[in-house]
Amino acid sequence: MHQRKTLDIDVGYLPERPKSVIPSPSPKKILNNELARPSSVLNNINSPSHNVRYNELNHVPLGRNPEYCGEYQILRRIGIGSFGKVYKVQDKKNNIFALKKIPLKQSMSRYDASCIITEIKIGGANKCKYLLSIKDIFLKNNDICLISEYARKGDLSHYIKARKNKNRPLEEGLIWSILLQMLIGIEYLHHYNIIHRDIKSLNIFLTSDYKVLMGDFGISKILRLGSIGTKTQIGTPLYSSPEIVKNQTYNSKVDVWAFGCVLWEMMSMTPAFNANNIHMLNQRILSGYCSSSIPIGRYSRELMDLAKHMIDINANSRPSIIDILQMEPVKKRIEGSDINLNNFDDYTIIRGLQTTIYPPMNVSGWDRVVIKLREILGMEKEDLFNRKESNYNYNAILSYAPPQPIVQSNEQNRPRIKLPSLNNNRPLNNYKDRYSHVKPRVQLDPFNRNVQRISSPPWARHFL
Repeated sequence: MHQRKTLDIDVGYLPERPKSVIPSPSPKKILNNELARPSSVLNNINSPSHNVRYNELNHVPLGRNPEYCGEYQILRRIGIGSFGKVYKVQDKKNNIFALKKIPLKQSMSRYDASCIITEIKIGGANKCKYLLSIKDIFLKNNDICLISEYARKGDLSHYIKARKNKNRPLEEGLIWSILLQMLIGIEYLHHYNIIHRDIKSLNIFLTSDYKVLMGDFGISKILRLGSIGTKTQIGTPLYSSPEIVKNQTYNSKVDVWAFGCVLWEMMSMTPAFNANNIHMLNQRILSGYCSSSIPIGRYSRELMDLAKHMIDINANSRPSIIDILQMEPVKKRIEGSDINLNNFDDYTIIRGLQTTIYPPMNVSGWDRVVIKLREILGMEKEDLFNRKESNYNYNAILSYAPPQPIVQSNEQNRPRIKLPSLNNNRPLNNYKDRYSHVKPRVQLDPFNRNVQRISSPPWARHFL
């Protein structure tokens, strides 16, 4: 067998390695004669270019000039979508709110503008503790800014996904708590003839103590008194009711269907109806066949039956919110909880909801809309646009007309208008005099050529 030869080398003549002047990125510290790990860099981060410390919780640089939007300091961004951006902000009293910035573009359609107005009217006028309320409205750099309550735990959809990733189903007590709070919130909307039309887990927000805040009233429908329903095909397809899929006239029971889908999603951890394409999804909705299942024995029979009653393809047999509140399991749990019931004694809400505000034609028209919204919602007029000097004439903006200069009425500065006249030199002051010399025309009836029809003169058409 071959034996490996070893070579002995005297390394005494090799030059000594110079010591580095650059310290190790993670030096070891000796505490009590033991090696200790360095502190985590997440707690204290030093920027290489700026000696700035960062707060781990708020992700906001401490020491730099804070960013403000009006009177609110922006802490961090918590959401972004097609509507705009949402930020976590605080006011001068260190109260935490959510700021929703919606950019106002020249290309914005009248429908999008009306959705923004509807969301502000419902969010600002409601007095329910389980509906997201808007505290302040103002304009800033061609953005309409909405200040609302802040939900620390985010929306229900992300909360369910986080629990699913940890393989931790929602407890039945938590589901009942969310269910009862949503019932009170939807009852408030339906009492004032409002159909939400977009109830889903993404629009249900949870605070730190699991208080429910229902939001996103952009596509909600405020029905007029005496109205039966509406027919607009709108909403999220996963939560659409069979009436919307069939393009039929529907009422507030479409919210009960969507509410049942949310309840099923909380129990199964997946959406109630799901498919690869919209055609298959509509077929499952029309058949009432849920694509997700709930393990047997995980939840009580009362909770399962309540979800099945809500997801009823027949709108006539589907219960309303009032019927659900009268059910014995729901009634018993409401009496034994600390849930605040609705108070319908405030009639000023009807005035705010039923006031018609026309969408503006351009970006500059939002000044009038914001002033009108703040007036009907009971907000003050000061510092609307966060400017130190404002020369707006509020009464002129609210009356749809610019301020007119005051002119003394006398014969010298009164304008003279020359009107066309006939042979008798009499001025034409109305349509009858203007077109009295026009003779009526004789035409054939398009349905019967043997009958002649005499058309009316132009002045007669005006008064018909």
